[in-house]
Amino acid sequence: MSRARTVASLCRSLRAAAAVGPTPPMGLAAAAGARPVVTSAAAGAAISGTMMRVMGVDVPYGYVLGTALVVGFGAYAYETLVVAREGMQPLTAEITRHPDIKSLRMTSQDGQTYTAQNLMGKWALIDMGSLSSTADVKGINAICRAAEAAQQRTGIAITPVFVSLTPHRDRVEDLKRVVGAAGHPGLVALTGDADGVLESANKYKSQQKAAVLSGVKGDEQYKKGDMAMDESYVSSFVYLVNPAGEFVALWPKDVTIPLLSDAVSRAVKE
Repeated sequence: MSRARTVASLCRSLRAAAAVGPTPPMGLAAAAGARPVVTSAAAGAAISGTMMRVMGVDVPYGYVLGTALVVGFGAYAYETLVVAREGMQPLTAEITRHPDIKSLRMTSQDGQTYTAQNLMGKWALIDMGSLSSTADVKGINAICRAAEAAQQRTGIAITPVFVSLTPHRDRVEDLKRVVGAAGHPGLVALTGDADGVLESANKYKSQQKAAVLSGVKGDEQYKKGDMAMDESYVSSFVYLVNPAGEFVALWPKDVTIPLLSDAVSRAVKE
């Protein structure tokens, strides 16, 4: 019975202590005042767990971490954008660059090496093809007559140039014979490796719009858009090259000589 009374007495004491509440340490109530005040900073600290002093102000650690993440992500995004733009610059420059004949290095009708340097500072009207093709031989006559007419109108010398695309058949002596029969003292006929010029001409052709051709040609064939250009051969056109060696205009090879000479005259004066 004595042990039971002792246990019951202990339980009553615990219930009484819980009802009264915990006793603050000596001097704590006097130091804190009658009632403690909970500030917003303290509440933030309670939420975030830790306070940090930033420029003399107590700031919850969670706020500091969130701000750092936002700033860091913004800086990363900006740097990524700058790197992407810088990486696109070479590609953009290549896309917008005027194709040129600077890779030209072939053999002329005189058997001499002929490079792009021989044409620097001059306007040139370039035709490509094969001496075994009747249409291509007519094209040589067309660029010669168009260059002569354009020079008479503008006073600007234009060099007609024929580039052979079949060097295994078009030998130097063949070129010399054709040049003699063309009747233009400035005509240059070239044989050899034409891959560089052909590639540049093809790129220039792909950059042009069929509307440019429809104004000269007038055929429905050239009014169908870029597909008509893409399906045509590079040698289906004659090309105007400026004194800097850049392709600046092209026209269908089968355009009439008066129309071609008029178009060349306007192009060199622009």
